[in-house]
Amino acid sequence: MVYVSNRPKGQPATIQLVAPGLHVLSNARLDSPWQKVREQILSSIDNL
Repeated sequence: MVYVSNRPKGQPATIQLVAPGLHVLSNARLDSPWQKVREQILSSIDNL
């Protein structure tokens, strides 16, 4: 899997390989912390 971004505007596009694993799609930059997602995952694990 790859991550492609055209940000910041006016700069060349960046392409990065993404390691296998669990990922969440968002509008943020790659590897940005998303507290809401982290909390939901931890809550789901607790409910197992």
